[in-house]
Amino acid sequence: AGEKDLKTLVEKAFQVTNDAIDSSPWSKTSGCTGSLAVVRGKDFACGNVGDSTIVVMSHKQGNYYPKWTSTDHRLDNNAEKARIIENGGIIYEDQYVVDKVEKNKGLMVTRTMGDVDMRPNGVICTPDVKTLQLSEQDAYVVVASDGLWDEDGMSFQYACNVAAKVGKKGSQQVAKALLKAVSGDGPMDDCTVVALSI
Repeated sequence: AGEKDLKTLVEKAFQVTNDAIDSSPWSKTSGCTGSLAVVRGKDFACGNVGDSTIVVMSHKQGNYYPKWTSTDHRLDNNAEKARIIENGGIIYEDQYVVDKVEKNKGLMVTRTMGDVDMRPNGVICTPDVKTLQLSEQDAYVVVASDGLWDEDGMSFQYACNVAAKVGKKGSQQVAKALLKAVSGDGPMDDCTVVALSI
């Protein structure tokens, strides 16, 4: 039972989640990013809003590499920046979308769930939804917040190198190793890492 089309499933999951967040009394001035990945056999579908990033890690001759990554929704993405400008949004220092009404509020992301007061500024809650076919070479799907990816020295390839060292030990060890890779004194931002063996 349930939704057969994975892309539709992801889209519906985001809609239900966003509706629930929007119904909260805190959603006017607060919000969050989000990512969702679904694997059914070799079918893969995912969606993201904001800068929680999804990476499909593949392997070849014992080395891991990033086969595919989701697109972050920030102002360094030209399409995202253009949408903000077209909606009259104010951009500060090329990093923040500033609220036209309450000028002391700004967001680094251009898509969120919640943050209802930022929607007149071009900030939207629509996810990017993608589908892929997985192969025998694909090893892990990693979903992580910007607390991992924004750390100095962290790149998609470096994350793959870290994962390759512990990949045979399973997904929990991959997630722990990635967190440990940036947690010398603790990451500068909140950090959530989930790894799924495929």
